[in-house]
Amino acid sequence: MTWETVTLDIDDDVATLTIDRPESLNALTVETLEAMEAALADAADAGVRALVLAG
Repeated sequence: MTWETVTLDIDDDVATLTIDRPESLNALTVETLEAMEAALADAADAGVRALVLAG
């Protein structure tokens, strides 16, 4: 799943949430935090048991 500033990849019960804003050195904005919140909700709905945060 992809948003403008983050991507979420789920493999079995492990999710990788990647912040993808290289032009700003992955600085957090309200938009990025909202995308992360949506991605985490999707991961929870998918039954993810572990999360890797990358960026």
